[in-house]
Amino acid sequence: MARNGYSGLGVLFILGGFGVAMALIAFTVWAFVDILRRPRRQWAAAGHQQAVWALVVGVGALLGVGAVAALLYVLAPLPRLRAAGRGQPAT
Repeated sequence: MARNGYSGLGVLFILGGFGVAMALIAFTVWAFVDILRRPRRQWAAAGHQQAVWALVVGVGALLGVGAVAALLYVLAPLPRLRAAGRGQPAT
């Protein structure tokens, strides 16, 4: 055991957990910025509301479930938004 009371494996777990937390925060921030940067015409063509999704991800982040809200954004409206951005019909 190390002098400070932490084992090498314990430190790795702490650093790993910190890395995962930072990745989840970065994913949430990316989703929020992506929502805000897409033009309204793209949202209209995709059939989704920009304000609603910004609220879902923003409030989710404040409540500690931002990564889940961001994942919902990636799975639900994002494919349709990308298709609308390419000029393809949103299905």
